[in-house]
Amino acid sequence: MRAHYGVAISYPALVATDVAVHGIFAGAILLRSLITPSWTVLMLGGLTYPLYLLHQYVGYISLNALASRIGKDTAVIVVLAAMFFASFIVWRFIESPIRGRSFALMSLMSGLGSSFRLHGSRIFPADLKEAAIKAPFADPSKPAN
Repeated sequence: MRAHYGVAISYPALVATDVAVHGIFAGAILLRSLITPSWTVLMLGGLTYPLYLLHQYVGYISLNALASRIGKDTAVIVVLAAMFFASFIVWRFIESPIRGRSFALMSLMSGLGSSFRLHGSRIFPADLKEAAIKAPFADPSKPAN
């Protein structure tokens, strides 16, 4: 990193960041029953995968192209905002509709069509837990009792 960007993150800073990230994950797991699945929480969770996919190539290329023109700090802010915006666009208009349709198709093919209710492009497992408890190894081709 020092050779390419002229800066390197110190070892204590990397360890502190690692501990903080693991703390956030542990907190999310421990507090999951207290956090209601609102639209904001679902959106933040949905942004993680497109952000992961986009930042590696598009983010680094954009950062390298902009840093010499507008400065490193401004380039980081601009690229970060652009990556979050692009991730939102991918999540909202590409990933969510495809996921909704594929889950609906899979549920219909597996015989669980009545266990899901569609709401826009989202699918909510209405009675999936109860259905799995009643007949965990049920044959989807046979009608339920």
